[in-house]
Amino acid sequence: MKHEAKEDRTMRGLDDKTYRKRTSALKALKQDCWLCRKPIDYTLPWRHRLAFTADHVQPRSKGGHLYGEIRAAHRSCNSSRSNRVTTIDQPPKTALNW
Repeated sequence: MKHEAKEDRTMRGLDDKTYRKRTSALKALKQDCWLCRKPIDYTLPWRHRLAFTADHVQPRSKGGHLYGEIRAAHRSCNSSRSNRVTTIDQPPKTALNW
């Protein structure tokens, strides 16, 4: 099963050396999540829902490129956003409209 996951990552391009370097450089900046604006715990294991992920601003499924703009996001925020286009200046979601 691990072999299938490796093939899936390669097919998607996520195993690309340049992409991995860009993701590592982004992770080193230790930025807050660009979607919820909350801090990311960079010590969490990668599968944890609050762990760091590199989120493509322009989703790849919507024409975004593997080397397109990426931003730091929690795994859960990135997954919740799915392939919806989000503007960078979009305010975080709140329970009340201030």
